[in-house]
Amino acid sequence: MKIKPALLTLSLLLILAAGCGRPPSFLPTTPAAAQPLAAASATAPAAQPPSAEAPQDKAEILKGIQRSLDLLAQAYNERNGELLQQAVDQDNPPFRRLLKTQFDDYMKSYYAGQVTFRYRVLDIEQQANGTALAQIEAFGWLRGDWLFRWNGSAWVLTEPTVEELGEKQTREDEQFIFEFYPYMGETNERVIELVERAAARVKAKLGRLPEEKAVVRIKPNYGIDPYADPNALAYFQRGNDKKPDRIELFAPFSYTFGLYDPQEGWEKDLEDTITHEYTHMTHLRAFGSAGKMMDWFGEGLAEYTADSQRVREVGDALRQGTLIPILDTSGQVYKQDLMHLYILEKDVSLAYAEAQALILFIIDRYGSLDKVWELARAHDEIQDFDQALRRTFGIGYQEFDKAWRAWMAARY
Repeated sequence: MKIKPALLTLSLLLILAAGCGRPPSFLPTTPAAAQPLAAASATAPAAQPPSAEAPQDKAEILKGIQRSLDLLAQAYNERNGELLQQAVDQDNPPFRRLLKTQFDDYMKSYYAGQVTFRYRVLDIEQQANGTALAQIEAFGWLRGDWLFRWNGSAWVLTEPTVEELGEKQTREDEQFIFEFYPYMGETNERVIELVERAAARVKAKLGRLPEEKAVVRIKPNYGIDPYADPNALAYFQRGNDKKPDRIELFAPFSYTFGLYDPQEGWEKDLEDTITHEYTHMTHLRAFGSAGKMMDWFGEGLAEYTADSQRVREVGDALRQGTLIPILDTSGQVYKQDLMHLYILEKDVSLAYAEAQALILFIIDRYGSLDKVWELARAHDEIQDFDQALRRTFGIGYQEFDKAWRAWMAARY
């Protein structure tokens, strides 16, 4: 998961995003040196008079797209769902439902109203079918590639229909079975290349890959899989006796791909995310899910393999005294610790960072990833973290925890 340093928007992300994705399309992650966002205008520009024909002049198209972007921002800033309807294609039911669901989820969250939404159209590429692919700037620094359609009176945010994607195609290599659609053209080749590079990174870090092949589905829109998690760029889905493991990912140049850092580009964002997700499959199939009773283990391993930079979040947590403990000894029923990462009520991003820090600490202090696996297997057998530590490292939990905290403090 590709995440920027922890600030307000990380909390937003983790409330609204499920699994191992990255920020929903409509939310920012905050850069380290972000400037305060200027407030959006109180009133969005008025819509143009209805017209049967779409404007062909580029300047007029840009103005029309900006008008819808302003309405979209205003809908979120003023919590006004009616404005959302004016900005979004109402004749594309799956996409309309997706945008409405995202809006409703955000409005129900504690953080509604604490982020100022702002979008600006930078350029457009007119498509053969009359739509316009717009490069947009979001929150003053991020980029997105969103499709707009003329609905007779306005340029509204949309996505291609299922019928426009073309017939599904497949390709198979040593590790993957790819499913993709002609609509994406040469972008499919680039995505396939990134998946294969991600697999090479996993093998370089972990030493082996699964014998089983994963199906990688490259989805150009949400409508093709309208019950998928819309808030994750990519995610791993475990298979069964009848179905193979899958890695589902939304294609670049789609709304559901989300926003990305223009300095790094969408390629690095996607490759890092796939590396994380393919690590989950490798952990399951090539290592038998060793350490499966410790929630932090699998996520820490995936963050480590993907070289996630969010491990730096642990520095602020240490200084503020908000580090999540490895073990919650309070006696409460719903544990708030890394061993129960998947039921945490808050600070999930920090938990991922700490999980990665645990993996890195063990490798650094004890010399290799082999000791990480040794701890995982010991815990599988004993199911007692203190005793697993004593068997693996010869020290108990208190001493291990103290050494881990000191190690983090010296580095972050």
